[in-house]
Amino acid sequence: GTSELFDDYEEGTWTPVYATTGTNFDSVTYDSLTAGRYVKIGNVVHISGYIRTDALDATSATGTVLISGLPFATAVVNSDTKSMGAIATSRAQNFNGMSGFPFLHPRSGFSYMYLLDGDRLDVPVAEMSTGANTNIVAFAGTYITE
Repeated sequence: GTSELFDDYEEGTWTPVYATTGTNFDSVTYDSLTAGRYVKIGNVVHISGYIRTDALDATSATGTVLISGLPFATAVVNSDTKSMGAIATSRAQNFNGMSGFPFLHPRSGFSYMYLLDGDRLDVPVAEMSTGANTNIVAFAGTYITE
């Protein structure tokens, strides 16, 4: 057999932030606990994160909710939104009324994840709460980058 040198390893931090598919939020104040970490080995990226808001103004916001700021863009699988990865949520609370436990879906070729309701529907901006210690999501998962 032959020996291969392992030369593509990186780890670090990243900051998850809420965004939308339409007009973005007017303002968002994130709690100091909002943070993320990643480990990249070759083209495989493992992420973890926690996001919580202390104030959110969605007066002009439109569309559905995304979590943005992934440390690396997801690999392009084909011309639609399919991606190679899975992100699971371990905690989600203090939204306005999601009907199920949300999960995240990384979009092919981009640096964000869709926030999806438990019944697999995109979460509308109206589900975001405006108060302190709200819109909490803890998550971890793995995806493929280029």
